[in-house]
Amino acid sequence: SMPPQFLHDGLIRRRGGEKLSKSSGDRGIRELRAKGLPPSEVIGRAAFLSGLSAEERGLDPGELPAIIAAALEA
Repeated sequence: SMPPQFLHDGLIRRRGGEKLSKSSGDRGIRELRAKGLPPSEVIGRAAFLSGLSAEERGLDPGELPAIIAAALEA
């Protein structure tokens, strides 16, 4: 069998390019979920901010393998 492949993405940044920071009021996954965001929105936001997705939209976890495979090929 093939060994697993890993993708190391860069630091997730705000839309303006600054790094995320809880001291600046940025939220973690727990806070976003507690705020009512569904998992698909949290995953989509992370994919967008990390550069894996060109648009910020909800992503089903099942979509991630294809998105990651495309990033590995790039």
